[in-house]
Amino acid sequence: MARLLKVLRHWLAIAFLFAVLLIGVVAILLNTTSGSRFVVNRVAAAVPGSLYLDGVEGTLWRTLELRLLRYRNETVELSADDLQLEISWPSLFAGSFVLNSTRIGSIDIRSLKPPATTPSPLDISMPPLPVALSVAEGQVGSFVVQREGDDVQVTDIAWSAADIGSQRIQADSIELSMFDTAFDLDNVDLTLAGDVPLAAGVSWRRDQDDWAGSGTLGGSLAAISISHALQSPAAVATTGVVQLQGQTEPRFDLDSRLDRVVIGSTDFAAVRVASAGSINAYELAYTGSFLDAVSYTH
Repeated sequence: MARLLKVLRHWLAIAFLFAVLLIGVVAILLNTTSGSRFVVNRVAAAVPGSLYLDGVEGTLWRTLELRLLRYRNETVELSADDLQLEISWPSLFAGSFVLNSTRIGSIDIRSLKPPATTPSPLDISMPPLPVALSVAEGQVGSFVVQREGDDVQVTDIAWSAADIGSQRIQADSIELSMFDTAFDLDNVDLTLAGDVPLAAGVSWRRDQDDWAGSGTLGGSLAAISISHALQSPAAVATTGVVQLQGQTEPRFDLDSRLDRVVIGSTDFAAVRVASAGSINAYELAYTGSFLDAVSYTH
């Protein structure tokens, strides 16, 4: 029995020393700049395609900073600068990856696919993620996508309580600016599969004038149900459906109502405008009444 206890104490001592050594190695790798650089470089070397990192500062345990990130494969080229990532390591034990904070100066994505000879239907999807991802709060100064000679730029992006699980994206709030317009989205729920179901509240305001509105989105990208109220410069209520997924160009079927509108020197009341079709081929139908109660229909 004494010999068994002696052997047991021996193995417990070895296990304790191994645990201390493991903790020490993890501390060196995660809580020092040199160790964090070693881990980041090993991960970069294992990523398919070409990944280049420069200006690695800080630590993985606290806040990791990257001056420049570049990635390229056969179909896409991506660059990002001024990255700051704060990781919540205890969350990994619960099976999720949590970023307490994310800051990115700019992201540029350029498609390397040759231009299509004919328009192709929109198909948005995302492969399932191996682990759930959460970002408590984050900011991106500029996000640019270049495809077939066209640039789309989104600026001043900020979000809070964002969760990405498998193919589903949820966020309490998202703010962004594009086309000289500031957008605020709340209670965002998007699934990047199938018809791409979505739900969100939206409010917006143009930077250069007083145009502003708010509403809700529902359904899916195959048939987005819209309820919108233009608040300024005139009160206009719009409902209808917009189709994106599976279409070569957006299609819409919308119904708008105005209590009053002035066209030239003529006042109209109870105006209704129905529009259906696509940007290049659509139909309009409108009805209204002169303020002297003479009905007008077209």
